[in-house]
Amino acid sequence: MVIYTDFALILSNNILHRECADEVAKRKGLHQLLKSNATTKSIINTLGFKNDKKTQEKVKNKKQYLKTKVQRNYKLCNEYDLIAWCNNHLITSTNEMVSNPTKPFVFDYIVEKNFYCIFMSTYTLFQDSINYCKSYEVPNVIQLDGTYRLVHNNYVLLVMGSQDFGGLFHLLAICLTSNEDERAYEFMLVNAQELFAQLSFDLIPEYTMSDGARAIVNAIEEVLGTELAKLMCCFHAKFNMQKKNLCLIFSRD
Repeated sequence: MVIYTDFALILSNNILHRECADEVAKRKGLHQLLKSNATTKSIINTLGFKNDKKTQEKVKNKKQYLKTKVQRNYKLCNEYDLIAWCNNHLITSTNEMVSNPTKPFVFDYIVEKNFYCIFMSTYTLFQDSINYCKSYEVPNVIQLDGTYRLVHNNYVLLVMGSQDFGGLFHLLAICLTSNEDERAYEFMLVNAQELFAQLSFDLIPEYTMSDGARAIVNAIEEVLGTELAKLMCCFHAKFNMQKKNLCLIFSRD
């Protein structure tokens, strides 16, 4: 009886040990996926979690927590180093741009204690945009958006460009910033205008396209005026309507 009890205890301990090991492995896998750019759905499917609203909410909250934690860890501690880097890459004349058309440069920047914004581009990107506009291969529309997925410390990369009639996006400029707000988008638009002016071209779009964020809309109205027609990305329109259980029907006309 004692032997049987001891054997059952050993067997039980081994099973519990394997279960604990599996749980630890799953937790490590979850942590690695949360730190990556994997979507909530892919994380749940990869680890075999139950795909319900409660699980989705938990994964989303954990991703946001880790994202905020990373941002705190990589917060700008020494703005002087960043200023020195910007000055080393700062463009000084149009001739310098033309002589090295594919070299990325800093056109202007703001570096403060709690805010920074760096406007960057190349001569080739701007010149290609001008050529496309003159040849009518690109509709007269400016597209703006921000992404957190490309920068190591999860700061925002603002993207500006336009799309041709074939659906190909043409990058115009990028802006690395600590805050995705109205001030950052205004800074980007103003510098794009100034750079176009130096190249003897006026930035006068007929349309602007974005995800409808208030910061983008306010910046556009402040810099480019309120008369511009504002378009919303088809993906964002459909995505937000689906969240409200609405159906969006697109006409072929």
